[in-house]
Amino acid sequence: MVVRGWALNPEPLRAADRLCFTLGRPERAVDLSYGQERNDVARAMNDPSCAAAGFKQIVPLDGLALGTHTLRIMAIDEKRCGYYELDDERTLVIVESRRLFSGTSPVVGRMQFGIERLETTSGRRDLDGKTLRARIGDIVIASGWAIDMDRRCAAGDVFGVVDGDRYVLAVNGMPRAEVAAGFGAPSARACGFALRIRTSTLSAGLHDLSLAAVAREGNDYEVIPLACLDLR
Repeated sequence: MVVRGWALNPEPLRAADRLCFTLGRPERAVDLSYGQERNDVARAMNDPSCAAAGFKQIVPLDGLALGTHTLRIMAIDEKRCGYYELDDERTLVIVESRRLFSGTSPVVGRMQFGIERLETTSGRRDLDGKTLRARIGDIVIASGWAIDMDRRCAAGDVFGVVDGDRYVLAVNGMPRAEVAAGFGAPSARACGFALRIRTSTLSAGLHDLSLAAVAREGNDYEVIPLACLDLR
């Protein structure tokens, strides 16, 4: 699950000291990655110091049972030894899995990809561009960029795909102005992504790794192969 938004301590108006996210029963607490640029918030508040109010983070949902779970996001005010919390309850419902791209169409040639990093946390790199060797428990790390060439903008969601049916959402929207300039597409400057795939739930053996980029309007997607993962 991707959690994104912005938060400010209101009295006085300033960036939060820390953000915390809790989920489920018993509650799991996760610190949210805070400080992303949100110039729109700064303009709305008429205060440049509020520009670093954004947050965006992937929260793993493994281990959660089917059913409804309560979400809470808290902005910690360390100076006052307190916190602020959303006053409306948010819930997450875990249901049976389904294919991700239901209702969309595969395309070829619409997306332009650049894969700049592909390795594991044990330090093993994809040297030949075909096989990536890893130990069970490693995390596969990939980063790069994806541009929707039809719309000359950054792709919508970007996913890592394992064996054609397991999808891992990447953190995307990272600034890559130099890539956008190279394609003459200034609207694509936020085309960067970073992906982390856990291998602890995969069996030993060979697995196909691919990358999928979905068009911003969500109607088309394109998949490219990354490597064969040899897990031992």
